Amino acid sequence: MPFATRVATRGFDSRRLHQTCYARDMRAVLLLCLAVAMCAASCRVAGQNDHNLSQLHDSDTRHRYRGVLVSDFEYVARTALGKSLENADLSLAQANEGKIANPTEECVDNLADLLSLDGNDATVFALQLEWCARLAVEDPAIVVRELAMEGLGPLGAQLQPGLPQAAGAGSDLATPEMLSAVFAQMLNAVRAAREGAADATQRRTDAVTALRALRMDAAGLWRAARLVREVRRVDPTEGEDLRALTRDLQVQLWKRAVGAGLTDRDERVRAAAMRTCTAADPQAANAVVWELLRREDSDYVRIAMARMLQERGLPQESNGVTREMWLEHLYGQATGTAEDAVRVAAMMALSAQAQAGFQSLREEDWQAWWLARK
Repeated sequence: MPFATRVATRGFDSRRLHQTCYARDMRAVLLLCLAVAMCAASCRVAGQNDHNLSQLHDSDTRHRYRGVLVSDFEYVARTALGKSLENADLSLAQANEGKIANPTEECVDNLADLLSLDGNDATVFALQLEWCARLAVEDPAIVVRELAMEGLGPLGAQLQPGLPQAAGAGSDLATPEMLSAVFAQMLNAVRAAREGAADATQRRTDAVTALRALRMDAAGLWRAARLVREVRRVDPTEGEDLRALTRDLQVQLWKRAVGAGLTDRDERVRAAAMRTCTAADPQAANAVVWELLRREDSDYVRIAMARMLQERGLPQESNGVTREMWLEHLYGQATGTAEDAVRVAAMMALSAQAQAGFQSLREEDWQAWWLARK
């Protein structure tokens, strides 16, 4: 019932009216101040980027050209204030959709904002990993896939997931119906915990076991990771089983995304995937990147990897791939029949990392150096 109507039906009491209005207005002011303070403390809010990225993609990760995109302040204001103001519904669900003129640009902006936040916060880290893993594989825009793949590098260094894996395939993959059944089991276990049911812990354990038993593709892993994150937020009896499940799903997401990126159809994404492998674990990725680079026929990838070696140094020996083998690879690129840009990039890497005692962009200098070493 509107406030004015309540006053009319209950009789007029000026003192009570004043107190009620004051309390209502102060509550609104305090909530608005909270929104302002949150935005002032952190110019960007992870939930805002999560919301916007969801709005920018449909269920198949195609770009949408209509949606509800909000600023950091608007996101906090709408989620903090909600329905607290009389006769005003500020919730995100009530916001009107608008035209999205350039979804690719919006994706890049929101993903870059999300990656700039502090990944030491568990929720922020989870959102960063979830979106990078999904967009690195499924986004239709090359620039978005490349940025997402690059973002997986430092996330992998923090997660330590091991080597990438190829995307799952086969008839034993969980179907959407199988996923929905297990997700419902998980949600029912949470509901039981919130209601204080005696068997709540056992029901959650059974749900975790059922989820672990599923073999999921990348889309299924993404949905599962987001579900478990939300369950952990609301489950009052969260235990080690959910924390361990969260990490396992994040590891699988990282492995699948980078594995897919290494064979992406675009050279820029493949180069980003190789850099991500070495950023996450230089030793473990040494042999993987070595074999891929030997088979790579893209000048863009060759140049990108030479520049990476120039900046980060040559990997130490591991899995049968030695530093000498990397030097020989660079020497071959510098003095072979590759394009000029590839040869220059290789010579610059040699100048920085070969410990030759000189720097040169002359092919003859590196030929003389190589022969003197033999």
